[in-house]
Amino acid sequence: MAQPPHQDGLATRTKQFEEASVRSVPGPNKKVLGEFLKHLRDRTPRKDPPPVGGSPWRSHKETVTQAQAAQATGMTEGWWRQHENGLRRLDSGFVYAVIREFHLSHEERNLLWDLALGNGPVLEPNPYPAEVSPQIQAIVNALPLPAYVSDPAWDCVIHNDAAVAWFPELGADNVAHGSANVMVQALTSPSMRSRLVDWEHQWAIPMLANLRATLTWLPIHPTYRQRLEAVLKVVTCHPDVARIWDEHQATFHLDPNGAIRSVQVGGEARPVRLATTDLPGGCRQVVLTPADLG
Repeated sequence: MAQPPHQDGLATRTKQFEEASVRSVPGPNKKVLGEFLKHLRDRTPRKDPPPVGGSPWRSHKETVTQAQAAQATGMTEGWWRQHENGLRRLDSGFVYAVIREFHLSHEERNLLWDLALGNGPVLEPNPYPAEVSPQIQAIVNALPLPAYVSDPAWDCVIHNDAAVAWFPELGADNVAHGSANVMVQALTSPSMRSRLVDWEHQWAIPMLANLRATLTWLPIHPTYRQRLEAVLKVVTCHPDVARIWDEHQATFHLDPNGAIRSVQVGGEARPVRLATTDLPGGCRQVVLTPADLG
């Protein structure tokens, strides 16, 4: 049976936006952003039932209205209308709200970021970096094995030369600029991911499980909770990370101490054992020891 004109046009428009997302449309682009927001409304059924006796076909009135979209995403109807008319840019907070309320696919999330801001979310430098004692710093520096200390939000605080030799992404420049977050680098950096053997099962799933557990039920300082929420937003804008998170493959996995994983070093996969030590202030020291040391 042929689709009604509205349904046929909606299917065509959906395909156009999917093709646009594959091309990674450069942004920001307020005009196309407005069209995309209207498209999201047109494809989303209203939560309240249509009037009795209405058309059996889904009409524009049976989809989410501008007022409903505005209320769901925390803005006024006037602001939403300006967004649809290409007169205003979305900020990152509203981008997250649109992603949540309209259940965007991984490709659509990336497209929305491009159209709204011209790039994906970026983890800003931590305004409250943790500190470790000179004694801990000396111990880490003296270790011949890769070692680092991270805070409760996985921001790398200190590291030794062996750690940077294996993972340049945790180097001093990145630490200074706030981009040496172990979670973000391990889950999103192509270079680091290429060195983490069996990345999804050995590394991504356990790390996301740890993140989920920490956010779900661990008592944590509000400052670090906000930081962890920012980390989650950044990593889940990557399709494969979002898939693991959305499919709930990641379950509670709090303490990686003793876990054996593999790292690609010098062209060979080296099994390593994670030796972790909890430090004051919620920080954690991690040393990558040879797996056969027991």
